[in-house]
Amino acid sequence: MSTFDDLDKLKSLRQKVDWEIESERCELLNQLYPVVENWKGKLPNLRDIFHPEEIDWLLTEAVKCNKHEDKPEPLVEFVASSGYKDEPEAVEDDKPSSRRTTPIHHAARCPLRNRCIVRELFKVYDRFDVNYTDELEFSHFHVACMYSCVDVVKKFLELGQDPDCLAQKSVDPPLHFALKNGDEELVGLLLRNGADPNMADAEGSTPLHTICKKNDDDSLAKMLFEISDEKHQLVQMDTKDKLGRTPLQLAVKRIVCRQKRIVCRQIRGIFFCV
Repeated sequence: MSTFDDLDKLKSLRQKVDWEIESERCELLNQLYPVVENWKGKLPNLRDIFHPEEIDWLLTEAVKCNKHEDKPEPLVEFVASSGYKDEPEAVEDDKPSSRRTTPIHHAARCPLRNRCIVRELFKVYDRFDVNYTDELEFSHFHVACMYSCVDVVKKFLELGQDPDCLAQKSVDPPLHFALKNGDEELVGLLLRNGADPNMADAEGSTPLHTICKKNDDDSLAKMLFEISDEKHQLVQMDTKDKLGRTPLQLAVKRIVCRQKRIVCRQIRGIFFCV
């Protein structure tokens, strides 16, 4: 099929749909996949075929339906590769409203955390002077930190984004996402740009709690203390989480549990050798 045939097919599929009827929209989504996956030649200007709100809907449904972890989503990849950019209407100071739920939010809330999809979506939703935030105060900046999109985080910070990005208690602070991923580059970037080294999450855990809970490598703890010292900030070591545990208690518990596992493996080895 030629590029001309592909383009005609795409236009024809859209023209046959009554967008107000959900079943027809869903059928269109299914019919789009063989077209975009087998497209030959120059990619189309999607604004000549779809309205922006239609692209939003298609991308949202595509990320909801994706079942493959860490594999590209064909429709998302097609839209991003076509050069399509989200261009919402300005509301104030030549900027759109930041209160908005985008396909990026939906992708981040899917059970399978697919970094490929999120990175492609940030090519489409590439306004970094506006931090789109949903009704739970979960934002694009949170998603970028959750998925270790360091280049995206840098762009937000360069345009004045608050690295702590305060939200509802149900949303982890950005620094916690970076620590849970063990992403040293992102942790350093956030701290050097002013992230609070003592900000607690919904469980009352500070960044030091998070490190002591999950990490067998002391490099993150060292980084936390060194950068905080450079910025004349004190890392609180005796803060208790909601269960009354200090970071030191969590670290000791983790070490003891690891030692117990080693001993148990040794005992099993002796038993099976007898």
